[in-house]
Amino acid sequence: MSRWDFNNKKVADNYDSISIFWLKKYGYLSGWKSGGVTWKRTWSGKESSVGFQVSIIGDLSIKHERELYTKWATNGEKDKEYPNYFSKYVRFIYTSTKENGEETNYDYKVYLGTTPCYYGGKRYWFFCPRCTERVGVLYLVRDYFTCRHCYNLTYESRNCGYSIVSYTKLGRLRKEIRKTHYRGKLTRKYKSWLKKEQNNESLTRWAAAGLIKKKRHNKPKKHE
Repeated sequence: MSRWDFNNKKVADNYDSISIFWLKKYGYLSGWKSGGVTWKRTWSGKESSVGFQVSIIGDLSIKHERELYTKWATNGEKDKEYPNYFSKYVRFIYTSTKENGEETNYDYKVYLGTTPCYYGGKRYWFFCPRCTERVGVLYLVRDYFTCRHCYNLTYESRNCGYSIVSYTKLGRLRKEIRKTHYRGKLTRKYKSWLKKEQNNESLTRWAAAGLIKKKRHNKPKKHE
């Protein structure tokens, strides 16, 4: 059998990212709100942060959009859903510092779109500022937030083979386990986590010895 076939793609989990689901969870997808997010590197302890403004009611600094919002609000429709003619966006504001100390300020918008949910309501998406594809997560690898495909990123589990749980996810699962033992016995969640960890170690050793090969992720065929 051939040896493990690692690909050369960078792993998405290693880079700063922001999710539309995170914005919804903390109430940013309502009206106009500002906030920020901070990431901390587990291996170096360094922190990076980004400020942002989220608007579902248009850009009120633009006269035409401000007039649309004023007309909508004065008609007593504030209790209804925001109309589709309001532009929706996230405005990112941050400073990037290079190794030589040179600083660059960034201030730009990423527009949002919606799709109806099967049981009512709607789901928000980012429109990638580079390829304009509809995505749920944006990554900051170089200068701007774009989607995973534009930066040619992959998931750790795909680099290792789909049978392996990514080590980033494995660490997250471990943090979610509050108790490892109960009445002198291993808890069910901790047992499950140990099994995943042992499975990862075994598959990694077998791959290094050339006993297994990476399973390919075949793309679905297009029907003409």
